[in-house]
Amino acid sequence: MSEVTASEIAQNLDVADEKAKYDASARKLVAQKSILAYILKSALDEFADIPVNRFVG
Repeated sequence: MSEVTASEIAQNLDVADEKAKYDASARKLVAQKSILAYILKSALDEFADIPVNRFVG
């Protein structure tokens, strides 16, 4: 069994912190109705014909 060094632990914590920051930023973006409307319209056929202002208004 290999021993984990302090620098490896620190590096793993840094990566986890960066992922958490990325996740928080992505959640803030998707929470905005105007951005979510474009994502839904682009990604789902059910929303393709609905004007974006119907989502936001």
